[in-house]
Amino acid sequence: MAVFETQKSRINSDMLSRYISRPICFVGRVEKVNPTGKSFSLSDGEGKSASVEVLGMVSNKGTIMASAYNILKKKIGPRLNLVDH
Repeated sequence: MAVFETQKSRINSDMLSRYISRPICFVGRVEKVNPTGKSFSLSDGEGKSASVEVLGMVSNKGTIMASAYNILKKKIGPRLNLVDH
């Protein structure tokens, strides 16, 4: 299933296990970047402002295999409350 050609559900970390092998959108905060630059850790923020949107598929291990990500600009529009989405 191609991530860009299908409808994606916006999920949080509690929902990962329900979306295995399905395309998703995860909006959150970057917590740590691997020194190789090939991976990074995200949190769903729990009320904090978001910093990145990731499009990808959820693996069998409950991790997101990113196809693309967008860095969200600060101070543009209203604050996105991650708890309500």
